[in-house]
Amino acid sequence: MLIAVHVLRRHFELIMTDAILIWLLLSLSLILKGQTDSLIRADLPPVKLTVDQVPHPGQNLYELPNEDLRQVLQSSSTLAEILSLQSTAILRNRGNNNLATLSVRGGSSSQTQVLWNGANINNGMLGLSDLSTISPLLMEEIQLHPVQNDKSYQPIGGALDLSNSEIDSSLIMLGMQGGQFGFQQYQGQLAGSWKSNTSFRLKGLYAQNQQDFPYLEEHQSVLLPDRQPHASQTQWSGMIELGQSISEKHKLVFRSWIHSSTRELPPSLQQRRSSAIQRDSFQRHQLVWNYNGIQYQHDFNYTYRKETNHFEDPLNAQDSRNPFQAHQWISQHRYSPHPQLCLAGGVNLQYLLFETQNYASSEKLTDGDSFLGLHAYSKNGQHRAEIQVRQGWRGSNTAPLTGLMAWEYLHPIHRVRLEYSRA
Repeated sequence: MLIAVHVLRRHFELIMTDAILIWLLLSLSLILKGQTDSLIRADLPPVKLTVDQVPHPGQNLYELPNEDLRQVLQSSSTLAEILSLQSTAILRNRGNNNLATLSVRGGSSSQTQVLWNGANINNGMLGLSDLSTISPLLMEEIQLHPVQNDKSYQPIGGALDLSNSEIDSSLIMLGMQGGQFGFQQYQGQLAGSWKSNTSFRLKGLYAQNQQDFPYLEEHQSVLLPDRQPHASQTQWSGMIELGQSISEKHKLVFRSWIHSSTRELPPSLQQRRSSAIQRDSFQRHQLVWNYNGIQYQHDFNYTYRKETNHFEDPLNAQDSRNPFQAHQWISQHRYSPHPQLCLAGGVNLQYLLFETQNYASSEKLTDGDSFLGLHAYSKNGQHRAEIQVRQGWRGSNTAPLTGLMAWEYLHPIHRVRLEYSRA
């Protein structure tokens, strides 16, 4: 009798052990996540986080785990930090005070567009944006899109859209942060309006960080100091927004964004001494006109950019200064003659002027693209047909004609999409 009880007890313990292991494996598989396209949305105030799906195969938008994204924005001094914490996209950080770029869906950094209210702000010399120089505190909405249908841009990888929402009628906000290794940050915001149709908003940010981190034990040496030298960073940014409601359907907005940063590039294991300094500055001015009718909507965006990247390394006798200017015009139209039918089209034109020291004379470049799209829905809203045609050019060279044809079945639980595209 005792032997039978002992055998049964042993079998019960083995079964419980297997059940616990299986439960742990299933829990870990649900927690782990790979690289997918995600959405970061922060409306200040209030913060609204939603779960939705992008109308494109395999691209999902996930709910963020934070109950209040505002706290995350205030604790992250750069856009690179918030993306590394709150998205599953790949952030390539080249080290302390170095370049930080974004990669989406396996594309390169130059295949991911960074947009400011719809205008491209990728560096004209590098073809990408350094996210370590952008503060999320200057934006009201940050979205990471896998694709952009019926937009001026449809990049291969994705688009990071930085947006400024409507100006609050009255707002005063002051903030200060401090931390170890000489970290200090001060920010402020002031918004108001007068005569019920004119509004303004001012934003300012100043941050500095010594970043004299102690070396790890495996990296310590008699040839190196106890802490990392030559690694301080200082940056300041300011933004001015003016809004004018001309009528119920017409609205005019002007924005000006100015930034300057100085970063000391610290030594590495290969180069034990460093005197390199990276100075980046830009000014971006934007004029947006919106017409919002019942059947017809029109968005016009003109953006002027002037940026300078200055790298100086006296130890290695290097001094490189690369300024450039850009003018960009975007015109988007949407017309809905019927509730189940929508036409969309637009033109994007950009003029670049490079004055780098690497060229004997200034270089000029003009590029752009145009697009036309058609969407048709069934009466019950469960079927959608889509046609898109795009034509791009750069200088005197014309890109091949691209486009797509798609049919999609929209279901509350799942979606089915058949698509033929030429890219």
